Amino acid sequence: MTEKVPENPTDVFSLLDALCEEDGTSPAKRVKQVVSGISRVHGLVRDPGGKFTVLGIDKFDGSDWVEGKFDSPEEALSAARRRTSENKQLASSADIATVFYAYNSEGVYLGGDTWDEEERRLYEESQGKANP
Repeated sequence: MTEKVPENPTDVFSLLDALCEEDGTSPAKRVKQVVSGISRVHGLVRDPGGKFTVLGIDKFDGSDWVEGKFDSPEEALSAARRRTSENKQLASSADIATVFYAYNSEGVYLGGDTWDEEERRLYEESQGKANP
C-alpha cells in the first residue's frame, strides 16, 4: 500500500489515483468509502451525555471499537496513551499496532496515539527491522 503522505495538497489526487490503481476501485468509490468511514466513526465518538470517548483501532484488520467512556479529558487521554503503549509492545510492526484515540463529546480528536517517528525508529531497531 502507498505509505507516503503528500506534502503538497495537489498531490492528494496522485495519491488517490495510486491507491485506486492498487486495489482496483474508482476514485469516486474510494472517496465514498472514506466519507462513510468518517461518518461512522464520528457517530461512535460523539456523546450527548458529555462523556469523553476512547476509540480503539486495529491497524492490521481495520476494525475499531469504543474502548471506554470517561468523565474528563485527562482520564480519556491517559487511558488512550496507556492502551496504545501497552499494545505497541505486542505489535510485530509499527504499521499494524493497535492504537487508541481520545475524543471529546463533540467527536473532536484530543490525542492518544503515542507513536512518533523517533519511537517508530527505536521500535523497529529493537525488532531488527530498521532501515539503514
